[in-house]
Amino acid sequence: MFALGKGDLLVGRSDWDDYPPEAQEIESIGGFYSPDYEKIISLEPDLLLLTSGSVEVREKLENDYGLTTFVLNPSNFEELYEGILALGQVVNAQEAAEALVADMQREVEAIAGKVALAENRPVVFYQVWHDPITTAGPGSFIDDMIRIAGGTNAASFAGEPWPVISLEELVSADPDIIVTASEAAAREVRERPGWDRSRR
Repeated sequence: MFALGKGDLLVGRSDWDDYPPEAQEIESIGGFYSPDYEKIISLEPDLLLLTSGSVEVREKLENDYGLTTFVLNPSNFEELYEGILALGQVVNAQEAAEALVADMQREVEAIAGKVALAENRPVVFYQVWHDPITTAGPGSFIDDMIRIAGGTNAASFAGEPWPVISLEELVSADPDIIVTASEAAAREVRERPGWDRSRR
């Protein structure tokens, strides 16, 4: 929404939505999977933006509270572009959405060109959630992102886009880089015993 120039329309965010810095000034409604429904209702939103993983939350918001939702569920960059364009239409920011997608496409192409001949492909672990440990596997746009950036997904063994894995599986994958979705999550990772050298 901020990238589309519509950050002023936001009345609430999740605990993990801390970028850009201006987002932290917006009232939080809790986590992705355990939001404060009463707080959401009190904010009187016209539309709720959700991720694909919050199916139960979406059903409750729509069926119990009669709210309108918009779900972004990309499995690769092409679907991400389509989602941005669709959101641009919903919030009356079509031109901004088209410009954003064009910029992203140019950047992705430039990065892919730079790493195409790289011999070293670091193993990357992307933490979606900490308890249970949830990551991005094959079929997710994050898996696509890691590949395009020249890395190898630590969860390439998983058979689904958003798998829950054990600590043993994570240790066995031996990632070179650990990426998190927010600074709060990065701090949580660094505070784990033996994980203080992990990189965001």
